[in-house]
Amino acid sequence: MTQVQRRKLSVLQRVVQHGRDQEARFPAGSLGATLFALIERLIGEVQEQETVRGMASGEGLHSRSETRRRLESQLTRVRKTARVIKVEALSAGDGFSRPRGQSDVTLLLTARGVVKDATPLAARFIEHGMPETFIADLQADVDAFASAIALRESGRTSRNEARARVEAALAEGLAAVRQLDAIVHNGLSDGDPLLVAWRKDSVIGPTSRR
Repeated sequence: MTQVQRRKLSVLQRVVQHGRDQEARFPAGSLGATLFALIERLIGEVQEQETVRGMASGEGLHSRSETRRRLESQLTRVRKTARVIKVEALSAGDGFSRPRGQSDVTLLLTARGVVKDATPLAARFIEHGMPETFIADLQADVDAFASAIALRESGRTSRNEARARVEAALAEGLAAVRQLDAIVHNGLSDGDPLLVAWRKDSVIGPTSRR
C-alpha cells in the first residue's frame, strides 16, 4: 500500500470512529448511519485485499527459484556429458552453454529442446554415468519449472487485481466521506467542538489527527 493509500485508509478509519463516538446523532436507518456502515465495510475490503496482495507477492517466487536451480543443474550435467561424448546433434546452442544467463522462457524452451534431442541418445549418456531415469528426471524438472512460472504469473495477476480493488474501495469510501461532510456540517454550528474534530478527522494529509 502506498503512502497516499495509507492516508486515505486512515481517514476512513477516523471517520468510522467519529461515527461510533457520535452514534446517537446518526440513528439507524438514517443516511448518515448508512454511510458510516458503508465506510466500515469498505475498510474491511481494503484490509482483505491487502492480505490477498501480500500473499500473492510470495506466490511462485520460492518454487520458481528452486525449480530453476534444479533445472539448470540438470542441464549443466547433460551439457558436460554431451561435450565428453561429442554429441554434436544436441540442440544446445550458445544459450545452452550458459543456462544461467537465460530468461525463464528461453531456459524453458532450451530445456524442452534438450529433452527432445537427448532422448534418442539416452543410451550414450547412460554409458557415461547419467542415471537411467535422467530423461524422465529432466522432463519432470522442465514440467515443474513451467508450473512455477505459471504460478508466478498468476500471483502477479492476483496482486494487480487486489491493488485495483483497494483503489476502488478507497475511492468509494472517500466519496461517502464527502456525503457525510455535508450531513455533519448541516447538523452542527461553526465553532462546535464536534465540527472542529470532524474537520480534522476527515482531511487527508500528514497533519490530520490520528
